[in-house]
Amino acid sequence: MKTFVLSPSSRSNSLGRGISMALTAAELGDVELWAVEDGPVWPPSKKFALDVNLFTADTRTGLIDRIGEAARTDGDVLVWVSKGLHPLDLVAEAVAAVPGVTVIQDFDEDDLALMVQHLKGDVRRWLDYPPLHPRGPIRVKRSQARAARAAVATSFTSDAIRNVYAARGTIGGKPAGRIPHTRPYIPADRPPVARERAAADPLTLAFLGSIRPHKGLQSMVRLAEAMPDAKFVTFAASWRPPEHVRDRWTELPADLPIVEAYEGVDLLLVPQDLRSPVAQTQLSAKVIDAAQLGRAVVGSPTATLEEYCAGSYLPVDDWSRVDDIVRRIREADVFSLGRRLRGVYDVEFSPQATAGRLRDLLNRAAVKGSNQA
Repeated sequence: MKTFVLSPSSRSNSLGRGISMALTAAELGDVELWAVEDGPVWPPSKKFALDVNLFTADTRTGLIDRIGEAARTDGDVLVWVSKGLHPLDLVAEAVAAVPGVTVIQDFDEDDLALMVQHLKGDVRRWLDYPPLHPRGPIRVKRSQARAARAAVATSFTSDAIRNVYAARGTIGGKPAGRIPHTRPYIPADRPPVARERAAADPLTLAFLGSIRPHKGLQSMVRLAEAMPDAKFVTFAASWRPPEHVRDRWTELPADLPIVEAYEGVDLLLVPQDLRSPVAQTQLSAKVIDAAQLGRAVVGSPTATLEEYCAGSYLPVDDWSRVDDIVRRIREADVFSLGRRLRGVYDVEFSPQATAGRLRDLLNRAAVKGSNQA
């Protein structure tokens, strides 16, 4: 089966979900990744051996024709749509009527809540997103509903996010499957999967993901102030660490391969605002990176993180209790935590595991060609 993965943005980190979907689909056959061109391609995409093909709302007919031609020449074609935002809803609707084409709609976060949170309390942002703007709340809801109607099944990164879209009425009684993010497989007994560290070595704590307000980066700064013997790592961004901790802070290039970024890292920090509905339902790709490489995670116990990793990470309910967090980090068996999280990767997040879930969803949707290896 040939798969076309469609992403709504070339420049934002939402392309990361499209990349994950493409890695999953590649386990079942040929795959092409397409993204709506809205700026330079997201730099971290260079870390993956995938071509990102670009199109726009005005050139979508070319993509539609390409999908139709593939169905005629290659047989069954899967079109796996990420988020369903405009113009992907129009592409999904058009190709759903083509013989041999099957559409699955994927949801990885609450895009409506994310946009409302982005606009909240800022009149200038509301002016940038008038009621019928393609990324405004009204159009987001309509586009996702249209894409879901065109699909024969829906996929979700977690049960938590599935519940959000079910409550909103976006999805009906069609087959649905939980397919989390994935990362390329690295055998657990080979570097750079973590090894036990020497007790005398200083701890290195990292926040290796996109910097957003709801992701609690200031919690990491407070830890840096309370742990003068520890080192800290983030990707370079417009945000800079405060001057008084900068001598112990490394800022890595955004396109540095993940395996290199994690070199020397002991723990990944995933501080999130538990009051945020967006944070509660997101499956952080940072966690999959850490799990792949056997690194321990210290994170907020969101519904999604608990769904996958309960008992395999160090949960922190209140990031303001810095002394307590520092004590728990110092007392933790970092290597054992990382090893348990690597076990979660093997069962849940490896390409083989996510491809198995996709194959099962295709079978339940009665799609031909889904039993191919």
